[in-house]
Amino acid sequence: MSKSMIWILVAIAAIVFFGPELMSAVGWILGGIISIGVTGIVMVVVAAAIFFGVMAIGGSVVLGIAAAFIAVLLAALSSLWPILLIAGLLYLFFRKSPRSV
Repeated sequence: MSKSMIWILVAIAAIVFFGPELMSAVGWILGGIISIGVTGIVMVVVAAAIFFGVMAIGGSVVLGIAAAFIAVLLAALSSLWPILLIAGLLYLFFRKSPRSV
């Protein structure tokens, strides 16, 4: 038997014995990607609505961009705070600590 045939048999055995777990993991990963994507789309729509709202009221372009930026910043912090928290903790754990002279 060739190595590729052994890998094919191992993959078939993994699907037979661990199929539901593998599908669950794939669904979990895809669900996370989709939820973050939907959050991003909603943030862009909210920022555009705020920008056009400020422009319709009679504000300047700079004021509209500033309001849209603040809206995106607040939306990102409110919806993506677990990811930011984990990234911050990973940074603290794996950074090279400064050495005193």
